[in-house]
Amino acid sequence: MNATWQSLRQATQPMHQQLERVPVLARLFADDCRRDELALVLKGMAMVHGGLEPMLERSQAARAIGYRPRLPLLRAALAALEHALPEGHCTCDVSLHAPAREWGALYVVEGAILGGEVIRRRLIDQFGESIAPALAFFTPYGSQAGAQWVRFRDGLARHAAPPDALAEAVDAAAQTFALFAQVLTGMHKIGG
Repeated sequence: MNATWQSLRQATQPMHQQLERVPVLARLFADDCRRDELALVLKGMAMVHGGLEPMLERSQAARAIGYRPRLPLLRAALAALEHALPEGHCTCDVSLHAPAREWGALYVVEGAILGGEVIRRRLIDQFGESIAPALAFFTPYGSQAGAQWVRFRDGLARHAAPPDALAEAVDAAAQTFALFAQVLTGMHKIGG
């Protein structure tokens, strides 16, 4: 069951590492991280999810795992920081024309819940509990994050295990990682 996830993880590891090195994301772990920097990350996430989420919400894969939309969480998080959702959204260059591709995109989006737990704890340590309303995006499943990840991995194993399906999932995951990296890399030009 884990072979498909392991293969997808290994094939996309360089893209995942590149995303983690994007400066606005890395700033979330800096001792002098500011609330406006968090807002900038959330705005970038909203731009990506604004393009990607409508396709995910229509996908069978997302319905199969009980995907929770992120845009309402991003809207609430930005409001808690006294910022608004950015106007419009980015063009979504991720093609989800096949079920395996849906699983590939969801690998990136749902996989973020694991890192989101780390980000949430880090920011609460720095800013205190008062920042919690701005962090719900990072933990969309609350205490059920582990169970959600298991649901995702089980679905991935059922639907993306054949080599041709796995190749489609890897390509969609790579496109999704690239989209997040591109948008978030450009966020420093926008400012808070």
